[in-house]
Amino acid sequence: MLRSGAKAGDEILVTGPLGRAAAGLRRRRDGAPLNDELVVAHRRPWPRVDEGIGARSAGAHAMMDLSDGLGLDLHRLADASKVGFELTHVPVAAGATLEEAISGGEDYELLIVTNDAARLRMIFIDRGLRAPITIGRVHEDAAVRLCDGEKFLRRGFQHQL
Repeated sequence: MLRSGAKAGDEILVTGPLGRAAAGLRRRRDGAPLNDELVVAHRRPWPRVDEGIGARSAGAHAMMDLSDGLGLDLHRLADASKVGFELTHVPVAAGATLEEAISGGEDYELLIVTNDAARLRMIFIDRGLRAPITIGRVHEDAAVRLCDGEKFLRRGFQHQL
């Protein structure tokens, strides 16, 4: 599954609320114990392998994990697909902030783009997986990159060598 298959009109979904790992890092730095639920999310990320297999079998057009944050990885997917996007919702994990949900990395939730979200949800539920959350739509104009009508800035974890 590639990042480059998104098409205008497709729905954009994620496999779960975002920001848990970033919130866990913040909480650990503030002295939370290693067994704190969010600290565990930061220290032991869970790759969404079963969800990826389900999305592929549901005919998803594009997909990638959110290892560097929605605010960076969604732009990467849009760049690869030569499309824009309009987000209507960013699902924030309990204990996380909106900024952590947008720019925090290492959640490893999947970003999925499909023209048949109902089929995707059906397959996930049939396989005992949490139903994915719709966060927006793909736009044909690659210059359109919005969240709730505002410009969605490119931000997230930047790898440096």
